[in-house]
Amino acid sequence: MISICMMVKNEENNLRRCLDSIKILLDKGIAELIVVDTGSEDKTVKIAREYTEKLYYHEWNYNFSEMRNISISYAKGNWIFILDADEEVENTLDLISAFESKNIEYYNTINLSVKNLDSLSNQHKYNVLSSPRLFRNDGSFRYEGAVHNQPIYKEPCFNIDVNIVHYGYVSNDKELMKKKFERTSDLLLRELKKDPNNIYYIYQLGVSYDMYNKKKEALDYFEKAYLKLKSKSSQERKNYLALFQSYASSLYSDKQYDKCINVCNEGLKLEKDFIDFYYLIANSYSNIGNKEKSFEAFKKYIEIYRRYKNLPIYRDPSVITYHIDDIAKSIASYNVSTYYYGLEEYNKSYIYYKDIVTIDLKIALSAKLLIKMKKYDEIVEYINNLDKKEDIYKYLNVLEGNINSQENINDVYSKLSLIKGTYGDYCLIKCKDFIDEGEVVQFFHKNDCNFLDIYYFDLLLHIKKSSSIVNIIRELAQGKQMQVVNSLINKDEEFFYKIIKLCEEVNIEKLTLSEITVFKNMTRIIIINLLNKDEKIVFKKSLFNKYLDIGIIYMKSIYNFENIYRIINVLSSEEKFLYYLYRAKLYSKLDKKECIDNIKKALEVEKAFAKCINVYKENLIKEAVDVFKNKEIDEYLSVVKNNVLNLVNLGELDSALNIIGELKAIVKCDESIFNMEAMIYIMKEEYFLAESSIRKGIELYPKSFDLYYNLAYMYEKIGFYNKAVDIYKIAREICASDDNRIELDNIILMLEINSLQN
Repeated sequence: MISICMMVKNEENNLRRCLDSIKILLDKGIAELIVVDTGSEDKTVKIAREYTEKLYYHEWNYNFSEMRNISISYAKGNWIFILDADEEVENTLDLISAFESKNIEYYNTINLSVKNLDSLSNQHKYNVLSSPRLFRNDGSFRYEGAVHNQPIYKEPCFNIDVNIVHYGYVSNDKELMKKKFERTSDLLLRELKKDPNNIYYIYQLGVSYDMYNKKKEALDYFEKAYLKLKSKSSQERKNYLALFQSYASSLYSDKQYDKCINVCNEGLKLEKDFIDFYYLIANSYSNIGNKEKSFEAFKKYIEIYRRYKNLPIYRDPSVITYHIDDIAKSIASYNVSTYYYGLEEYNKSYIYYKDIVTIDLKIALSAKLLIKMKKYDEIVEYINNLDKKEDIYKYLNVLEGNINSQENINDVYSKLSLIKGTYGDYCLIKCKDFIDEGEVVQFFHKNDCNFLDIYYFDLLLHIKKSSSIVNIIRELAQGKQMQVVNSLINKDEEFFYKIIKLCEEVNIEKLTLSEITVFKNMTRIIIINLLNKDEKIVFKKSLFNKYLDIGIIYMKSIYNFENIYRIINVLSSEEKFLYYLYRAKLYSKLDKKECIDNIKKALEVEKAFAKCINVYKENLIKEAVDVFKNKEIDEYLSVVKNNVLNLVNLGELDSALNIIGELKAIVKCDESIFNMEAMIYIMKEEYFLAESSIRKGIELYPKSFDLYYNLAYMYEKIGFYNKAVDIYKIAREICASDDNRIELDNIILMLEINSLQN
């Protein structure tokens, strides 16, 4: 019988997983379970009772070995199995099979492999330690050492292929990990006070700091232990291979690559098959740019990896192997395979490619290598067996980037048409000598285009009818629209000029909002590309004006321009750009400074359009200067306004409106004119015309107190109290006078009362 001996404290998060893994041994009567609790305050004891009655209580005495030996003292079985709560047996049936073998009779100790996981989310990342865990119960087996308890056992040892998975390094409980660190480091520091030159304790203190992610302190202790080891004999130093490994790893993490390589080479003189040293050397050379030496070290790593489990070092309980997991093997295989790929030695590259098991690395190399080797069936099989959509997405993107390097592309697409789903349908179209336009249109109608990768839209190059292209593109989100257009015009020059012509000739007035959006985005992308191509500025100018016209229509379709200044900070950079240039154009005939300020703001948010804006700016400023070069206009304005007021006072409202009409033909953007015109219309009770006049003024002067006040007054006058309140509130926000704000507060209060009464 086997006696499974455990000591536990506050392990409710781990214990059930551990005990479930050995439950079959208990159910079959192969083992007894002995649990010594050292002061749990959670549900540890309750969980343990579900699996055994042999539960004992002993107060923690800060000595690991003594507590271990207490648990052993209760053992009645022929064999003692030491197991911790944060572990589980991975293949328990293999353990049963080992004990059914007669071979076991000749051994006193059995070694198992312990896989220390780095992360719960990645079972492929771990380090491996050969650990003596089963001991013949003849009364001589015991533990020694207060901190890192060492088993004292008899030879010979038997190695069996049974794994223990250790979760102790991946706890999400930061407080628990802190307590473990403080407990262990405190015990080690106590022991070091007694024996300050003890290399093992100094090394283990470095391990504790490293596990607690205090990398600098860990490196300092490893270096201290390493320097003390320098004076020892080769045999003594060989007993500390783990120290060489930990020190080299810390140097690597600290980017001291040359020093890391030297320490690894020193370790290899003591043990030529220590695989971790080759892995660290390879990565260090890679980081300092020595590809050849990195390749040689990775290749040596793989050569040892393939026979590592048969080497004596694999079963050395003093050595932890950190780089023998699936991820490390994949990284090494990827690097060697990539190196051979660069030499165009594809068959050798393929040999190492087959050893890659991690998905990301496999995808990065698979498509381009298998395409080169024309292994299309293998590509199809690999993609069809991928489970995650994001992995399929990555693979197909790499694949598409390498297909064009092949001689007979149609044949390649024909072979790849066996891939399941949308990509297979895409390949069925691409493999044809003549691609049917209707089939392409049907393909896009059948799929949600927003979820298609960019390369699918290469099919649009085979559509001659412009309206069909626009109809497909308009179904996309705006960002995707620009991505698609940008990709296509950079791939096909004929398509580029086809879209230019389409944008230049489009009749804006006949477009729907979705079509306006498409043409805005297409024109924008074309201009950016033309600027990069450095085409003639005249050509860009005409297209730029078209872009602005379409853009302003788009903006007015989705925003209320009279209030847009209030949400300016939430607009996209393109929307701000269009708004500022729109205002620049409005002010070009009224206020030269305001015109230039808006042009500057536009340039700040869209620097890519600098060349276009410079030309646009020259035209606008010229208009502004032309208007303001005659200083007599201001005097003329003053005289005309006085005449209008006199006519109003005399009740000759129509005559006043006629003069305002003539004045607007000369000065189109004067704020006071809109106010005067609106007030006359209100006096005539022509409220629709009054509202129209005020709103035109607000479009030019969005922060005009008088315009908002007059609009609110008009709404109040005709009984639209809720509208009046809303506009009065806007007027209050932009009002500069405290007295006016007080007056407005009173007006708003009275209107709100009236609104409630009605």
